[in-house]
Amino acid sequence: MTPSAPPDADAGRLPQAAPPHTNPYPWYAPRFWHGMRLGDWLRLMAAGGFRVPPSRWGLVGPLLATAPANSVLSLLQKIIYGRRIAATQLTEAPVFVIGHFRSGTTFLYELLARDPALAAPTAYDCFAASHFVLTRRFFPRLLAGLAPKVRPMDRMAFGFDRPQEDEFALLATGAPTIYRRLAFPQQATPDLATLDGEGLSDAAARTWRQRLLHFLQAQKLVHGRRLVVKSPPHTGRMRQLLELFAGARFVHIVRDPAAMFASAQHAWRSLELTQGFQPPCDEEQRDAMIAEVFARMYRGFRRDRQSMPAGSLCEVRYEHLVANPLAELARIYDELKLPGFEHAQPKFNTYLSDVGAYQPNAFADDGEVTPAFREATAWYRSEYGYD
Repeated sequence: MTPSAPPDADAGRLPQAAPPHTNPYPWYAPRFWHGMRLGDWLRLMAAGGFRVPPSRWGLVGPLLATAPANSVLSLLQKIIYGRRIAATQLTEAPVFVIGHFRSGTTFLYELLARDPALAAPTAYDCFAASHFVLTRRFFPRLLAGLAPKVRPMDRMAFGFDRPQEDEFALLATGAPTIYRRLAFPQQATPDLATLDGEGLSDAAARTWRQRLLHFLQAQKLVHGRRLVVKSPPHTGRMRQLLELFAGARFVHIVRDPAAMFASAQHAWRSLELTQGFQPPCDEEQRDAMIAEVFARMYRGFRRDRQSMPAGSLCEVRYEHLVANPLAELARIYDELKLPGFEHAQPKFNTYLSDVGAYQPNAFADDGEVTPAFREATAWYRSEYGYD
């Protein structure tokens, strides 16, 4: 179902915005790469030609210790839990939160994750994706003091116990993903074919399927409940996800492309700055990447949407979700035939109360987009009423 255009009154009820900035990220704070196994990390570095300038050598040093340790812990998990993970069945197909970067997926995801009937991967699970079943009871407490309190790009709280994108688990386990570009942002974006599956090699597709399935099986083993997961790159993969998880449900969130573009520029640069083995790329390269990623991702989305089973896809507008979250959640549960909205409502209310003072970023150039992004989003603006 396509959401209707927002009434003008909704704009006045959106959270008060604040100027954007990249939040401090201590040198000792864990990076995405610190959860990788040795072989996966070395392949990542080799793909980037080991082009790490001296100013970034400090990020490499800790990996000489963490990568071998992750390999050992991964092997131990395989020995102890491998058969149980492989035998775990996802009896209820996952609920996938999809949408472009900075469209409000995190807010929607964290809301749904409050439902006691659903379980979401945590940041630690995605960080230590190869051994979290073995280590999640004690390592998060040991690492908690090292983690930043908010995300680099905005004021959303961060913690190892908070819901996180399963795309970072794919990254940590060496699966193909465009998130590998964050390691070497000055180079060409890798794995663009994973955004819609077009041109993806059989070997890469097989690795992607195996790593995702194994991770979600391990999640099911740990939580024992239906899973809710979120990843913007899943937006163009609905067909592949339905092949893996028959009966999967999808919640697609949309937002004004001009707001998404400005926010995506800032988010990608913040992540490049805090995570990369190279300094951030120039704005022209980043802007071209944002437009290309949108085009590839939504090419897959529009293709797959045509053959979606009835009742498997619900679309929600960011402006409506922020203005009246409980009403939108009720509609999502109704359209996707998800049980337990009334039971989960007190948890939703608690979360909404906790984030009531949250201030999203405000951008001075909000509304200005590149010609390439404007062209890529022309159909989106027309279909969802953002012209």
